[in-house]
Amino acid sequence: MTLLTNVLVVPPASGPVVPVSALKTAPDGTSSVTVVEGAGTREQEVTVRQIANGLAVVEGVAEGTTVKVFGGQ
Repeated sequence: MTLLTNVLVVPPASGPVVPVSALKTAPDGTSSVTVVEGAGTREQEVTVRQIANGLAVVEGVAEGTTVKVFGGQ
């Protein structure tokens, strides 16, 4: 059996990086992260530009923003 595939070279993306475990995807396909602010949290919609090695380059949050990671202790 032979399997064929196409190779696509994607240019590198830059921007804030979050762990993929911090991302939520809604039924409509939009992505968000839970931003931690003081004692509370809020949802922030983001655009995922690229994913590799468990990390996602996103638009919609600033560098240094604290986000909640799901599945952790």
